[in-house]
Amino acid sequence: MKNSFLLALSAGLFLSVSAFAHKGATGIVKERMDNFKASQMALKQVLAASKRNDFDAIVPLANQIKNWAEIMPTKFPSGSDGPPCEASPAIWTDFEGFKSAAKENFEAASLLEVTALNGDAKATAKAIKQLAGTCKSRHQSYRLN
Repeated sequence: MKNSFLLALSAGLFLSVSAFAHKGATGIVKERMDNFKASQMALKQVLAASKRNDFDAIVPLANQIKNWAEIMPTKFPSGSDGPPCEASPAIWTDFEGFKSAAKENFEAASLLEVTALNGDAKATAKAIKQLAGTCKSRHQSYRLN
């Protein structure tokens, strides 16, 4: 049941972020699109590893997501919102909120890393759900549809 919920949640997230692989993106816009795509793939791999209780595989993936979340706000400088960017203007008009959302993502990935290090399947499943929720929330608030 839990795995079904996580799979459904992740499928929605993966479909919603699949547009990040835009042609024509260059510079910092391409860099952040590549990082979002890598983070998306890491979460997908986390879900697969969690089904096998492969905590050793989850730890570096959580760390990868955590590292991206930590630097994410630095990849949205003023003036980097033109096409093919799909970032919402809310990133720049509510930059403190965006930084807070990135921090929540960082904290959720950190928690996942700790629960996986501890080999706690129940806590890891809960941490995955929390991490996926921070991704979904950030996309709803700070990405154009």
